Amino acid sequence: MPVKEAYLDHTLSEVEELTAAVQQLKTLFANQTNAAKLRHGKQLEYVRARFAEYKKFVEELEEAPEEKAAAIYDSSELIWKDLKGAIDNLLVELA
Repeated sequence: MPVKEAYLDHTLSEVEELTAAVQQLKTLFANQTNAAKLRHGKQLEYVRARFAEYKKFVEELEEAPEEKAAAIYDSSELIWKDLKGAIDNLLVELA
Protein backbone atom coordinates (compact mmCIF):
# COMPACT_ATOMS: atom_id res chain seq x y z
CA MET A 1 0.00 0.00 0.00
CA PRO A 2 1.45 3.39 -0.92
CA VAL A 3 2.31 5.71 1.95
CA LYS A 4 -0.26 8.33 0.97
CA GLU A 5 -3.03 5.73 0.99
CA ALA A 6 -2.00 4.60 4.48
CA TYR A 7 -2.08 8.21 5.68
CA LEU A 8 -5.54 8.68 4.21
CA ASP A 9 -6.80 5.48 5.85
CA HIS A 10 -5.50 6.65 9.23
CA THR A 11 -6.96 10.10 8.69
CA LEU A 12 -10.36 8.57 7.96
CA SER A 13 -10.34 6.84 11.34
CA GLU A 14 -9.44 10.16 12.99
CA VAL A 15 -12.30 11.90 11.20
CA GLU A 16 -14.69 9.20 12.41
CA GLU A 17 -13.44 9.68 15.97
CA LEU A 18 -13.88 13.46 15.70
CA THR A 19 -17.36 13.03 14.25
CA ALA A 20 -18.45 10.97 17.25
CA ALA A 21 -16.94 13.46 19.70
CA VAL A 22 -18.52 16.44 17.92
CA GLN A 23 -21.92 14.75 17.97
CA GLN A 24 -21.57 14.20 21.70
CA LEU A 25 -20.47 17.83 22.11
CA LYS A 26 -23.50 19.07 20.15
CA THR A 27 -25.83 17.05 22.37
CA LEU A 28 -24.25 18.36 25.57
CA PHE A 29 -24.15 21.92 24.27
CA ALA A 30 -27.84 21.84 23.31
CA ASN A 31 -28.74 21.03 26.92
CA GLN A 32 -26.75 23.94 28.40
CA THR A 33 -28.13 27.20 29.67
CA ASN A 34 -27.58 30.33 27.62
CA ALA A 35 -25.03 31.52 30.17
CA ALA A 36 -23.04 28.31 29.79
CA LYS A 37 -23.24 28.58 26.01
CA LEU A 38 -21.85 32.11 26.16
CA ARG A 39 -19.15 31.05 28.62
CA HIS A 40 -17.90 28.35 26.25
CA GLY A 41 -18.47 30.26 23.02
CA LYS A 42 -14.80 31.14 22.50
CA GLN A 43 -13.75 27.54 23.03
CA LEU A 44 -16.34 26.40 20.54
CA GLU A 45 -15.17 28.98 18.02
CA TYR A 46 -11.61 27.74 18.50
CA VAL A 47 -12.75 24.18 17.78
CA ARG A 48 -14.50 25.36 14.62
CA ALA A 49 -11.41 27.21 13.42
CA ARG A 50 -9.09 24.28 14.11
CA PHE A 51 -11.49 21.92 12.39
CA ALA A 52 -11.43 24.15 9.30
CA GLU A 53 -7.62 23.98 9.33
CA TYR A 54 -7.70 20.22 9.75
CA LYS A 55 -10.16 19.87 6.87
CA LYS A 56 -7.88 21.97 4.66
CA PHE A 57 -4.93 19.68 5.38
CA VAL A 58 -7.00 16.56 4.72
CA GLU A 59 -8.05 17.98 1.35
CA GLU A 60 -4.42 18.84 0.58
CA LEU A 61 -3.40 15.31 1.52
CA GLU A 62 -5.99 13.85 -0.85
CA GLU A 63 -4.59 15.93 -3.72
CA ALA A 64 -0.90 15.76 -2.81
CA PRO A 65 1.68 13.80 -4.76
CA GLU A 66 3.12 10.82 -2.90
CA GLU A 67 6.40 12.62 -2.09
CA LYS A 68 4.63 15.49 -0.26
CA ALA A 69 2.13 13.33 1.62
CA ALA A 70 4.32 12.77 4.70
CA ALA A 71 4.83 16.48 5.39
CA ILE A 72 1.14 17.28 4.96
CA TYR A 73 0.16 14.32 7.12
CA ASP A 74 2.52 15.42 9.90
CA SER A 75 0.97 18.90 9.87
CA SER A 76 -2.53 17.48 9.95
CA GLU A 77 -1.62 15.24 12.90
CA LEU A 78 -0.52 18.23 14.98
CA ILE A 79 -3.81 19.97 14.33
CA TRP A 80 -5.79 16.77 14.98
CA LYS A 81 -4.16 16.30 18.38
CA ASP A 82 -4.88 19.91 19.34
CA LEU A 83 -8.44 19.69 18.03
CA LYS A 84 -9.11 16.40 19.82
CA GLY A 85 -7.77 17.87 23.05
CA ALA A 86 -9.94 20.98 22.72
CA ILE A 87 -13.04 18.87 22.09
CA ASP A 88 -12.23 16.57 25.00
CA ASN A 89 -11.78 19.57 27.32
CA LEU A 90 -15.14 20.97 26.28
CA LEU A 91 -16.80 17.60 26.81
CA VAL A 92 -15.42 17.45 30.35
CA GLU A 93 -16.46 21.02 31.13
CA LEU A 94 -19.99 20.54 29.78
CA ALA A 95 -20.63 17.15 31.38
